[in-house]
Amino acid sequence: MMTPRQRMLSAYEGHFPDTVPVAPEFWYYVPARLLGLSMIEFERDVPHWQALQQTFAHYQCEGWGIVAPSAPSDRGQSRSTTKQIGPGRYEVHTTTRTGGRTL
Repeated sequence: MMTPRQRMLSAYEGHFPDTVPVAPEFWYYVPARLLGLSMIEFERDVPHWQALQQTFAHYQCEGWGIVAPSAPSDRGQSRSTTKQIGPGRYEVHTTTRTGGRTL
């Protein structure tokens, strides 16, 4: 029996895997629901890549996800603050300072 990785690579290479590979795009809602979190808690408290791994393992499927970290830069600094403005509502302010200017 092939591993999920072998199955996906086999299909990508044009070969026939042992079963049809399935790679659903779970993105955010399904992992948040699986972990029993609101979307706000999920976004704030859980690394997306970890949630995807747990979701793929739970559904026993192949998977892939895009993780887009911020590019490191020595030319700028960012600072964010989060304020609860109502039940289940948050306001995020991000200030980025680059090259002597504030955005």
